[in-house]
Amino acid sequence: MAKSRALNFIFGGDATKFHKTLGTVRDGVGKAGKAVVAAGAAAAAASAAVWAKALTGAANYADEVGKTAKRTGLSTDELQRLAFAANLSDANLGNLSKSVLRMHRTLGDLEEGTKEAKDAFGALGLQAKDFEGLSPDEKFNKIAEAIADVSDAGKRADLAQTIFGKGGAELLPMLESGADGFRNLKKERESLGPLMTPEQIASAEQFNDSISRLKESAQANIFQGLATAFPELTDIINNFAENNGFEKMTPALQAFSGAMVDIIGKVAELAQDEEMMAGMVTLFESIAEVAKTAADAVAFLVEKFAAAQKFLGNAAETLTGDALDPGRSLLNFDAAPGEKVTIGDKVLKGIFDVLSSRLPEANP
Repeated sequence: MAKSRALNFIFGGDATKFHKTLGTVRDGVGKAGKAVVAAGAAAAAASAAVWAKALTGAANYADEVGKTAKRTGLSTDELQRLAFAANLSDANLGNLSKSVLRMHRTLGDLEEGTKEAKDAFGALGLQAKDFEGLSPDEKFNKIAEAIADVSDAGKRADLAQTIFGKGGAELLPMLESGADGFRNLKKERESLGPLMTPEQIASAEQFNDSISRLKESAQANIFQGLATAFPELTDIINNFAENNGFEKMTPALQAFSGAMVDIIGKVAELAQDEEMMAGMVTLFESIAEVAKTAADAVAFLVEKFAAAQKFLGNAAETLTGDALDPGRSLLNFDAAPGEKVTIGDKVLKGIFDVLSSRLPEANP
């Protein structure tokens, strides 16, 4: 009685499709990488835009403070405190500037002894001699605090408008808490951060002036570059008008308008057909369901394929004592397109030996 055991395995495949798949994956990764780079560039551009806007805003504010200080005679430090108080009262540096300029004129009237000025300051308990030797900061604060302590709201408004002009009405909200409240508002500004120094403000003014010069230069040069085209453009426009260009365009515009009306009408008709609309909804729902099913199937196959690879790797290590060569694994092997690839020789040999030892003897 002779023994014979036979077990043949063929485990190969054409690598062409596999390489095409790898190429598709590489392309996808490349596109994803480009998308990441593009997103990074967009984020960098957005950050630069935010930084530029912040820089411009800070420079504009400092420039406004500097120029307002020169117009009004107020110090830049006091102007920043007053600007903060004004902003909380829905006023601004423009209102403040107009009010201070009007205050200077009213104080001049007081020195000259005009009745309206004397009556207004007299109602506050102030005289011309009370302002002698004071700085513009001190004069403004002295008047503002005196108005703030007027209990009658109507009288307070009249005095503010008489001394500060129309802009005085805009400043009333910051004076409604009395002199102490007004002083506390200014102190709060200093608690929020350091004031800009006169040197920093002057630097911001110079920066803004340089930007203004740059804009003017750009505008002038762009104009010179375009100026040569003006005569030709003028001729084209005149020729168009003289030859009734719009009239010649009318038929085309009418045809376009008519076509748009027809399209809108057809769309409206379709929208009224409930059965058709229901069918469209069903169709899109079906497409969505098919897409979901396909995605689930792909995920299932990927999961099973990974499990199979892991199983074969474990089998190879158990049967032969050697781990499956990563360079020849199911998910990572190198072969030229069209080449028949034999995978996992050690795995197959191990399986063959185990199964052969357990086959019954064959009788001739």
